[in-house]
Amino acid sequence: MHTVTDAFYGDLKADVDQDAGVVELSGPGVPAVEIRRLVPARADAHVPIGTRQAQQLGVRIDGRRAVITPGPGELRRRTYRVDLAWDQHHYQLKPNSSATSRLVRNGRQVADFSVDGDGDFIVYWLATRDETIAADAAVGYALSLAFGTGAHTVIGMILSGIGALLPG
Repeated sequence: MHTVTDAFYGDLKADVDQDAGVVELSGPGVPAVEIRRLVPARADAHVPIGTRQAQQLGVRIDGRRAVITPGPGELRRRTYRVDLAWDQHHYQLKPNSSATSRLVRNGRQVADFSVDGDGDFIVYWLATRDETIAADAAVGYALSLAFGTGAHTVIGMILSGIGALLPG
């Protein structure tokens, strides 16, 4: 477990158990979020939670069930989006660069999240503190930990592959 300090919502506790497929996020001013892989074996090593299959995931926010629908995570960047419905809100975390994903709540851009392999975050709030709700932070951090942030474009992957083949 480690602590993430958010500019709007203070210290948040984040726990990721990739082997068990569990992401938990909590803090004094935010609803607790738990994302859990429901199948025992780790399905996909490229996804921190282990799967992008909605039927293999369970999500609870503030003790209540949420509905999650991850995209398949294929070649196109937009396939790495994750949709989540909870408490009359629709969230979407979608890559907007190779390292960053944008959190959108009910069609409104809220923040850009970036997390590295060590769980260190850079969060840029696109809304003011008064325009956000505590669940924005909780959902954004939890989805980022469960699915990662960012995605390469098809052209970027091709160029990267070509670059890896070149000597030097």
